[in-house]
Amino acid sequence: MCKFSGSQLPYPSETDLGLTVTVPTGIPAGVYPFTVSVASGGVSSSNSATLNLVDFALQPPTTALDWAPPGGTTTVSPIVQPLNNLTTTVVSLTCSLDSGGTCTGASTVLVGNSPWAAPLTVSIPPGTAPGSHTLSVTLNAGSISHTGSFPFYIADYSGTLSAASLNLTPGTSASLTATINVTTGFGGAVAFSRNGSSQVTCVALPTTVQPIAGTPTTAKITFTAGLSAAMLPPPHSFGAEFLSMGMFLPAGILVGFGCFGWKRAMRAGAALFLLTVAFVLVSCGGTGDGGGGSHGSNSYTVSVSAAAANTGTSRTLGTVTVSVTH
Repeated sequence: MCKFSGSQLPYPSETDLGLTVTVPTGIPAGVYPFTVSVASGGVSSSNSATLNLVDFALQPPTTALDWAPPGGTTTVSPIVQPLNNLTTTVVSLTCSLDSGGTCTGASTVLVGNSPWAAPLTVSIPPGTAPGSHTLSVTLNAGSISHTGSFPFYIADYSGTLSAASLNLTPGTSASLTATINVTTGFGGAVAFSRNGSSQVTCVALPTTVQPIAGTPTTAKITFTAGLSAAMLPPPHSFGAEFLSMGMFLPAGILVGFGCFGWKRAMRAGAALFLLTVAFVLVSCGGTGDGGGGSHGSNSYTVSVSAAAANTGTSRTLGTVTVSVTH
């Protein structure tokens, strides 16, 4: 629809009139020619012009990016496609998620017909129930505004370990299985990590997995006891035992000398010496947890976790007690 504005001046003056073109909603972007005609008395004149109608399309984000776990943050990027050379127009975005949480947009300048991946940061509160939700995005470019609604999944992940304890000797290895389960909509990679004693190392194969809802995904976790896990405590101190021997031996000899004579005193001293040595040997020969003596065992606690990539979250799969016998 066209509308003229202004007042015509009498001949021979020239008159400038304003022309306003109103485009109904739903008209696609494109180039539209039109003609302006003027008639005065029996004289008419016309002039051709072109209406360049610009717009943009708001397209959904890629499937791999339309989810986040409870307590996590992700970047969702719906695609803004300029139409018919929508150029140098500042575009601003706002967004919201029907499950709550926060969603923040960004601004940019569109040039030509190049598509723009509009970054939106979506944060999900901890404890939010997994499920299908709706992400609403509003994009403003000058006088043009479009709102799109896209599916968004809150998807969670968890896991278990096939064993809670392992028995090793120094330099040997043993394996267990880690199982990862995810809910509908999960679309990321999960990497494994451990936290615990440096005396025990563990390696996951594969190091990352790509879980699918409804299908448990497994990885082999191999624990290795380092040779340092066999180190015994510092050598047993004989100072106290020899001190006792040094205290009692002379006294025993003197008592024996006074009561039984010199020869019997020497025999008593020798017996007391042998008794003291036996006491020393018995006192340092015990075993027990923590590596005391010549053999025993040390226990190490290792926690195994899984983390979903680019979400800022992790889940503890379990704790393994590794006993290293030496």
